[in-house]
Amino acid sequence: MKGRYFGLVTALAVSMTALAVVGTVEKYEILAPLDLDGGMDPLEVPFLLAADDSLKTRMDIARELLAEEEDPPTEPPTEPPTEEPPTEPSTEPPTEAPTESPTEPPTEPPTEPPTEPPTEPPTEPDTPADIQTPPNSGEEVTNPDLSVWKTAAHVDDSWFDDALFIGDSRTVGLRDYCRTGNADYFCAVGMSVFNYAGKVESDKGYSPMTLPELLSARSYGKIIVSLGINDCGYPMASLTAAYSRFVNELRELQPDAKIILQGVMAVSRAYAAQGSYFSPEHLGDINERIRALADGVNIFYIDINSAFADSQGFLPDYMSFDGCHLYIKFYQEWMNWMKCAVLNIPN
Repeated sequence: MKGRYFGLVTALAVSMTALAVVGTVEKYEILAPLDLDGGMDPLEVPFLLAADDSLKTRMDIARELLAEEEDPPTEPPTEPPTEEPPTEPSTEPPTEAPTESPTEPPTEPPTEPPTEPPTEPPTEPDTPADIQTPPNSGEEVTNPDLSVWKTAAHVDDSWFDDALFIGDSRTVGLRDYCRTGNADYFCAVGMSVFNYAGKVESDKGYSPMTLPELLSARSYGKIIVSLGINDCGYPMASLTAAYSRFVNELRELQPDAKIILQGVMAVSRAYAAQGSYFSPEHLGDINERIRALADGVNIFYIDINSAFADSQGFLPDYMSFDGCHLYIKFYQEWMNWMKCAVLNIPN
């Protein structure tokens, strides 16, 4: 009897050790390098993979990306620096653009891009001296007229009472400077369709939790998404697949909600000079792929650049303090436009 008990204990110890080894490999060699592990203990990973569909999705994404790194395309895209909104009082954007805002180049501009993209760019522009604002084509540039959205037909603030805004640091600006109705916000600096499942956030109406947990705990009539600026340096096929999986998860967890996908907002000429993945053409390609996910019944697409980009597809300098994030005034203009853009979406 003792021998049988000892054998059972030994087998259990060996099994737990094997699971811990497998979990360690999956966590630290597959999930963790891409910030998809969500702080799990290695021993939890094998068990969660068997029961948690969102973790399975993260593992599929991680394996896909790691396979691409092992077999890169002929001309691998440079992964983008992502963004960061002001987090300290001294870096909050002023309500009006300054008349002059020269950019100080770093004393030692990098000569080679880092092997890993920084998770966020600096709050203040940090433009290497050799980056020049791309010249325009010679045609006259026409800036958008945002004043029309203040008087156009629009929904009331109450339309957003059952809404959830999901997004990156640009949506953080919406949350901080012009909350609308009684909407919830799940947004974070650096959030993307590749790492959203591992983010833990909170808002006025809910305590800290992940997005899948929030969508399982609360019901929403509308989900308004603004993601993509942190993803645009990834291979297009991976980005498209990840965005599609993200939207499918929203539909599974909130089958009765109307999902409203916003296009990726343009950046300024100087910001776009950091890499071709920020160009109007590339962002336009991404936005067409996002638009293709909309069915006009349960999933809708609204084109923010039709309102905010100039005639050449760039964000005008006067709207942004760093070429990516808006001045407070223009976050409010964004919300004015959005109230018009959703007018024909069923409540």
